Amino acid sequence: MVHAAKNVCDLYLPSGELCLYVWDKRKQQEEKRLAEMNPSPAPKKKAAPKKKAAVPTLAELKQLTKIDLEKLMRKHGLELDRRKTKDALVKQSAAFLKGK
Repeated sequence: MVHAAKNVCDLYLPSGELCLYVWDKRKQQEEKRLAEMNPSPAPKKKAAPKKKAAVPTLAELKQLTKIDLEKLMRKHGLELDRRKTKDALVKQSAAFLKGK
């Protein structure tokens, strides 16, 4: 309930309820004061999407060493066992990349 005479208003109505005009005014003042005390944090910047590693050809895989082949395939999400032969690693890598 809002009074017609906003300048002349008691804090409490005769029924004991808080006058809504005064309550709204106090609420707005409190919100303003809180906003000044705790400014909203700046929006976080979204991280740039990760670039996908280029898919190498079979000829490129054959030119790599076992160690380089292992490093490259880790970027693609495949863990290789260097105890295997290079040909086996190349075949495994090619099969994995073909499925991507």
